[in-house]
Amino acid sequence: MKRFNLIRIVSILFFSLFLASCETNQSTINELSSLKEELETEGDEFDAQDWENFANRYEALNEKMSKRTYTAEEKKEIRKLRGKIAAQMTKKSINGFKKQLEDLPNIIEEMTESATDFLEGFANEIDK
Repeated sequence: MKRFNLIRIVSILFFSLFLASCETNQSTINELSSLKEELETEGDEFDAQDWENFANRYEALNEKMSKRTYTAEEKKEIRKLRGKIAAQMTKKSINGFKKQLEDLPNIIEEMTESATDFLEGFANEIDK
């Protein structure tokens, strides 16, 4: 019985090592490209949590990539993808800031109405 468990454990270990070794340089580059595509197509709809998740995945991928050795051509492709991601992040951030500025008059109006209502209620209660 113990021998069977040992065989299972060793088999699982070898299978895990096999799967880890199947990852290629191109697969990590493809992951980076997928992140770029996701940002291009969905980035305008990102909320704060989505941005945090994206940043965490991007950082984890960069950490994984730093442990690999790439050819000069692969490094060039990686730099281009990273540049595109940085540009998209900047563009999406600016667009998000513009949306917030567009909403600013409505926010100010709501705050003014809230303050007016509060002061009116306060004054009415004091006058009693």
